Amino acid sequence: MQLAPINILMIEDNPEDVFYIETILKKAKGVEFAIEAVVSLAAGCRRLASDGIQLVLLDLSLPDSSGLDSFHLLQAKAPGVPVIILSGLDHEETALRAVHDGAQDYLVKGKVDSELLTRAIVYALERTMARAALLAAEEKYRSIFENAVEGIFQTTSNGHYISVNPALARIYGYASVEELMKSVTDISRHLYVEVGRRDEFIRVMQEHGIVNDFESRIHRKDGSIIWISENARVVRDASRRVLYYEGMVEDITRRKQAEETLRFSEERFRSIWENSNDGMRLTDPAGIVIAINSRYCEMVGMRAEEIDGRPFTVVYEDNPDNARIFARYKERFLAGTIEQRLERHVRFKSGRESYTELSNSYIERDGQSPLLLSIFHDVTERKQFEDKVRNSEALYHSLVETLPQNIFRKDLNDRFTFGNRRFCEAIGCQPDELLGKTDFDFFPAELARKYQQDDRQIMASGKIIEVVEEYRPPGGEAGYVQVVKTPLYDSYGEIMGLQGIFWDITEKKRTEERERKANAELARSQEELRKKNEMLEDDLRMAQEIQQAILPQSYPIFPRDAAPGENLLSFHHRYQPTGEVGGDFFSVLPLSDTKAGVFICDVMGHGVRSALVTTMVRGLVEELKTVATDPGQLLTRVNGDLRTILQQTGTPLFTTAFYLVIDLDAREFLFANAGHPKPFMIRGDSGEVEILKSLDGKSRPALGLFQESIYPTTRLPVRPGDRFMLFTDGLFEVPGPDNTEYSQEMLLAAVKKLSKLPAVELFDQLLAEIKAFALEPKFDDDVCLVAVDVSRQWPKA
Repeated sequence: MQLAPINILMIEDNPEDVFYIETILKKAKGVEFAIEAVVSLAAGCRRLASDGIQLVLLDLSLPDSSGLDSFHLLQAKAPGVPVIILSGLDHEETALRAVHDGAQDYLVKGKVDSELLTRAIVYALERTMARAALLAAEEKYRSIFENAVEGIFQTTSNGHYISVNPALARIYGYASVEELMKSVTDISRHLYVEVGRRDEFIRVMQEHGIVNDFESRIHRKDGSIIWISENARVVRDASRRVLYYEGMVEDITRRKQAEETLRFSEERFRSIWENSNDGMRLTDPAGIVIAINSRYCEMVGMRAEEIDGRPFTVVYEDNPDNARIFARYKERFLAGTIEQRLERHVRFKSGRESYTELSNSYIERDGQSPLLLSIFHDVTERKQFEDKVRNSEALYHSLVETLPQNIFRKDLNDRFTFGNRRFCEAIGCQPDELLGKTDFDFFPAELARKYQQDDRQIMASGKIIEVVEEYRPPGGEAGYVQVVKTPLYDSYGEIMGLQGIFWDITEKKRTEERERKANAELARSQEELRKKNEMLEDDLRMAQEIQQAILPQSYPIFPRDAAPGENLLSFHHRYQPTGEVGGDFFSVLPLSDTKAGVFICDVMGHGVRSALVTTMVRGLVEELKTVATDPGQLLTRVNGDLRTILQQTGTPLFTTAFYLVIDLDAREFLFANAGHPKPFMIRGDSGEVEILKSLDGKSRPALGLFQESIYPTTRLPVRPGDRFMLFTDGLFEVPGPDNTEYSQEMLLAAVKKLSKLPAVELFDQLLAEIKAFALEPKFDDDVCLVAVDVSRQWPKA
């Protein structure tokens, strides 16, 4: 095979020397040379600017350059081309310096033969190619080292870094390699979270020479902790001494987090399976029960061993349809058409029966047939309740159709959802024509607009209003009606609309107008009117003084003979009416030496009318002291008496109340709630704030609305240091910036924050916080707060 000739550039100004070199190179065996000759260094540099030259033979005595400067200039122009110096000067120092500076060889003219020169050229080319390959390999390694995603390191056995790549610096949170090596001077102490982890790394390395998948937790620069996996080996010298450890680091934090998430998910599923209030069952495609939880066994009234491994129909009472149901299940399972949700009435073999809400979902398994997870929710109580609701609604509709008043309902979008027969007749439409329409469909625009503004105000505030409105039925004369509008709530306590009841008072208004005119004629002097106003103001001031006087001015001591500082119950309050008189009040009832009652009440509104009702309620509470030890019985009796009184006025008045009894002997407290904001109990041992809810979780109506209302008593244990905090709704529903309100949730959060403070400081800071939130530093509604502290010195039982 013919090899390509080696292209040599000879920079020599002596033609005889050129001829001699060409002659001896032609004698070379096994290799062919192609020689180009130039007579100056400049010409040589120009030729090297083009490709094709593999080696240069350089004379050091040229017309335009001499000595080693010629070599240095040539090397600067073509650093990658090997150079052999062919000089007439046999000078050892120059030769050594030339080779030291990068020349491939230094040959003396006259001492060179074909074999020597050929060998020098071949060796020079081989060394150049080897060096180029080495540089390429080093560059490749450097590129891998610098750009690898994994961290690469070399460390001493005593924990110092020899070298690291940028990826390792990034993994450990350092900005650069230099910063990492400067900061981490002891790997064991600075990096590993677990003490002794580096020692374990070295132990494994000494025992096996390598470590694989060595997982550890590591401190990053910012203090955060990550997971890493190390693969490393030990590097030893010829005498088997350890030189260093080298290896790679992978950040496996995300994988660890995924594993932890999976573990948590499995534990959570197991917890749900074991503790769910719903029955759960797993079945295979053939309808065989694979697994059931204990709640499912309770629901069907059978033991687990009677169900596991059998057809799912084994729990149902014997029925010819069971075989058909079982066969249909298998068909629909394979087709993937099993219903996701259904509700049905079932009878079990145990004799039990229930209404069940069933949810089905497939569970896919790798390489295996899927399973069906069925969740059974017993809705028997709900069904029974729905039946009661339907019966109640039927009774309600029967009543509203026979009442002489006009009754209607609207949703949150001002659309009519119901109207009784009398109302529909008044506006001239059929009941089914009313649904979905608004006031604008029946009344003049101006009047309809006013109706809707009033309705939205009611639904926004959640308060019952009683007003007189102008009324103009379609095709009829204008008149006046007495209207009572009440917000309607859904099962979650959210307002869903309103109900309106009205009756015609046009004649009454006309009579009042005649009376007004008559009274105007009698009011002959402004001075007389002014005096009457002054008298009214005096009366209001007196009413205010009386109302303040009937509030507790001092608190009873429990027990009565307790020495100062040994009182087992301490009381504190804040009372801020918005006007001269208010609709809030409270009372502390000493029921015995070891039993105290605390009654708090809030009558809708905050004027004379509300104050009169509060006085009335206070009187009823005083009259009923014989039952004051039972909160539920007291509220039930007060409700009945108040309803009887208010019925005589013809106007309902929204009155909420909460009554608390603390029984130190029994170490318990009892309470009942009539539509009142739920008080807080601050536990003395932990400072936790609990909301006092009835055991059944149900809210009861306000006082005086329904004659038959029953208020149950809730009993709970009381402990030393406990605090009870009672309040009225004036403490929240406080308008704030951007149409916000100070909510009950915000109130609860504030009390939790201040729970460790004494009651007086808690009240003062709480009121200051709410005023700071409000648009104006005052309350729009009456505010009443009462605290009862149980002494921490109360002897243990």
